[in-house]
Amino acid sequence: MPRVRAVIEKGALHGTANGLEGLLTLARVTCPIRLHAAVVRTERLGFQPLNRATLNRVQMRPHDPQTGKEVTREFIVRGYEVEPGHFVLVEDRDLVELQIDSSRVLMLERFIDRSSLDTAYFDTPYFLVPDGRGADIPFGVIRDAIARQGLVGVSRIVLGSRERAAIIERRGNGMLLTTLRAAHEVRGDDSYFGEIDHTPADETMIDMAQRIIARLTGAFDPRRDFRDGYQEALFHFVQAKRKGEKPALAKPHEPAIELDIKGALESSVAAMSAPRPLTAMRQRAPARRAARVKS
Repeated sequence: MPRVRAVIEKGALHGTANGLEGLLTLARVTCPIRLHAAVVRTERLGFQPLNRATLNRVQMRPHDPQTGKEVTREFIVRGYEVEPGHFVLVEDRDLVELQIDSSRVLMLERFIDRSSLDTAYFDTPYFLVPDGRGADIPFGVIRDAIARQGLVGVSRIVLGSRERAAIIERRGNGMLLTTLRAAHEVRGDDSYFGEIDHTPADETMIDMAQRIIARLTGAFDPRRDFRDGYQEALFHFVQAKRKGEKPALAKPHEPAIELDIKGALESSVAAMSAPRPLTAMRQRAPARRAARVKS
């Protein structure tokens, strides 16, 4: 699928309105699908590199270090160094023509229990939707069969000049494909966790910690839990400087390290179990009711 590969190589996957075309297969059942990015880049305050003396923007222009001359885009080519000073050139058309099965076909190779996957391997999610007339039926069959088995499908996909393992699972009326990191990309934890004391913690303290956790348990709300406080602070900082004001820099709160762990747990449980003080509104309500009775 040359057109789609060209889109991938240009790094425009997230910007394509119609997604990427492909095929999803289960044995001999084949379904045309489209792949859409499930995540977007969040807006952030952007800084421009400036010349401190003139406040003009600094331009980073590619140049040949030997000639010192600027190199325009049409003269820039990919090169793989096979030995010092010797390169194999790879043109854009070479990458378009280079295809393997997973460049276009998502083959469901096997099925596994999702809970058996280490979340450290999860990478990027994509939405899978049926593509074209007649695709809804095979898509629905594959989607519902996966869901009823309570499993996720394992497949492979080429994205960004790399073949990646991926899992496919039901999500609402569609499916979700999540690319997985390769084994060599995830560090082993033995060198980090190996020296941690394995002695079981005190059961009384664990019980108090569980009571705290129970009080803090609630539904997950990404709009609430993922508010970017740093970007908000940075925005107010920039706005203050824009107005010529001295930015108010609050000192981050750092809790004291309490050596008496049991005492810290007991005081935390007591504080969370204490009745909350009445708000001013709730305190005024009885007074208003009493005034109405007297009148």
